[in-house]
Amino acid sequence: MSIGVFILAILSSSFLAAVATGYVNNRINNKNVSLKYITEERAIWRKNIKETMSKLYAEALKEKPNEQLIREMATFMIINLNPQDKPKNKLDREITKLLFQIEKGNRRDEDSLVLLRYMVSVLMKHDWERSKNETKGFFSKAYDERIEKDTLSSYYVPTQQKEPE
Repeated sequence: MSIGVFILAILSSSFLAAVATGYVNNRINNKNVSLKYITEERAIWRKNIKETMSKLYAEALKEKPNEQLIREMATFMIINLNPQDKPKNKLDREITKLLFQIEKGNRRDEDSLVLLRYMVSVLMKHDWERSKNETKGFFSKAYDERIEKDTLSSYYVPTQQKEPE
């Protein structure tokens, strides 16, 4: 083998290795940027839901509540929940049903509001656990099913009861 062919073989393999490394690094960087953005947006979403829920709860229990403010907050909550009518969204559906009733002026009793607060707390815990899990490496991630079962309590729907997506 001549020295020229040998050098060409080394340069070719070095070039291919550089291209492959660049491609892999680009994919990893894009995934990290996407994960960072999604994680930050979900944190903002959780903060907004918590603040709105706190204000809604307090306002609805007032002796003379501001009806328009309650409707606005209920609407904000409704449009920020998952609207898909699928079994796995059982908690979102239950929260939305109760919010529709509150929005209409019904179900403003303390028991209903305590139930709403509890369901929103469960939803926030579930989303927080999912968010934490997404930042873990491949081998240390928990299965989504495990997170759902651990956080959704009575709102958990086993996989065999879920519709295919």
